[in-house]
Amino acid sequence: MDRRHFLGAVSGAIAGLTAWLGGARLDPGPEAQASLSNRLVAVFRAPRSAAAVGRRFLDRHPEEAGAEPLATRIAADLRARGCDPLRADTAELRAALSRQIQADFDTARVVHVQGWLLSATEARLCGLAATIL
Repeated sequence: MDRRHFLGAVSGAIAGLTAWLGGARLDPGPEAQASLSNRLVAVFRAPRSAAAVGRRFLDRHPEEAGAEPLATRIAADLRARGCDPLRADTAELRAALSRQIQADFDTARVVHVQGWLLSATEARLCGLAATIL
């Protein structure tokens, strides 16, 4: 999968997240972390392809390994932009992820994975897919 197809899959998956969740809100609770991880990975139309990229990312960045640390870092970035991913409706979550990915590129917060230049958020989302699939 080349970068263009990967980014297309991410964009389509983020749009598809809105339909998948149907505007529901997530309530924090004991299973919130697992729900957050699953919700974030649901943005991918091709989660297995994302997981393959994620494994390469985690090979080079073992400090990022684990679903909880990855989801926590992604959620922290979203919260810093005013979006609580456990309370946001799907439109808010989709918009916040898009803004965060763009901000990563704008500030050169990027990661090289197999010759691709990914935003830190994209790489972490792929890493998250690798850890839970």
